[in-house]
Amino acid sequence: MEIYNKKNHNEYGNPHQQYDNNPYRFQYITPDVSSSVGKTYGYNKILEFICSGHLYNLPENMRYNVSKHLFLKFRIKDINTQGAIFDSEVELDVLVNENSKTKPFIRANHFFQNLNNSRDILDRKLVIKQTIYPEFVDSDGVYPVKIEVFVSAPTYGKVSIIPVDLINQVYTPDSVAPNGPVSSKFSTTKQKFNALIGEFESQLPISEDNLMNISDSNQTIFTISAQTNKTVSYIPDGVTSIKNLCDIFISNIGNLPIAEEYIAINQTMSDCPLTDAYSMIKLTSRGGGRTYIEVTDISGNTAKSSYSNGVISAWFIVANYNKVVPNYGNKTINGDTTMVSGNYGISITTNGIKKTIDGGSTWTNI
Repeated sequence: MEIYNKKNHNEYGNPHQQYDNNPYRFQYITPDVSSSVGKTYGYNKILEFICSGHLYNLPENMRYNVSKHLFLKFRIKDINTQGAIFDSEVELDVLVNENSKTKPFIRANHFFQNLNNSRDILDRKLVIKQTIYPEFVDSDGVYPVKIEVFVSAPTYGKVSIIPVDLINQVYTPDSVAPNGPVSSKFSTTKQKFNALIGEFESQLPISEDNLMNISDSNQTIFTISAQTNKTVSYIPDGVTSIKNLCDIFISNIGNLPIAEEYIAINQTMSDCPLTDAYSMIKLTSRGGGRTYIEVTDISGNTAKSSYSNGVISAWFIVANYNKVVPNYGNKTINGDTTMVSGNYGISITTNGIKKTIDGGSTWTNI
């Protein structure tokens, strides 16, 4: 039988392209997955692939569905859920090359289809897990990487994935061809999505705690909540300060009001008050070169500032409610506590309650 091609059928060589967007349906999120860890949602793994430049250093079992540059577009929609129907769209772009040797370039846009949904947007999360393989580094010094994608769904809920588009680039300079439909020029778009997604429809869901708990130093996880338009990028090579990052951000967007997030991995910013090497940096432009800055490290500490005319304003450290005493509502303070105003004060410790009337020079029991 003659192979379908774009001359005798359509540009995909597919006689039944109208069926290419049939949805994939994943497993229910059961209470033992979500509620047992204090969450209202769990996760389904929805796809996996290998991103690599040269293939000759890859073992045979890693040459299936390999891409040098893969672009995916798909919709995520709730089905059989007890809550409102949530509908979002994802664009995922992953590239490895000589400019991203030890970490791939990943750009992910995750945005709403139904902006007026009543459910908290945090219930819809896209989680990308990457695992690099230094032992299979190619002659250009580029590390191959496995990309796994997970999506959240509410308890008793079920999600479907609706394919929209797929563009794949494979690099085979040494005539070592990858296996599988994703890299085949004869496979249809539906067959490519089947290879990436199909096997995970029957896979059991997992909890957020199990997903986020990693001990391998070659693995990295980051989460993208659905918004109207959201981008997550790595810190560009050579950037060591927030000022440098702001300059690049502004030069890329011009006067457009755009927000972009960057993930810093094992990298500190010289002009940021947070010194943790792992952080998320959000830059929001209102146009005209003025940019608002928000940095959150892996411990949850947050610092904010703004940037204009080449200058970063004074940083503001956001207080952690669990570590400060609020000036409103009922409160409980743990640990030894001393309060002094002028000459008068009171001290509460494990040894009892004391007072002072001379500014703290002497204390007497109450």
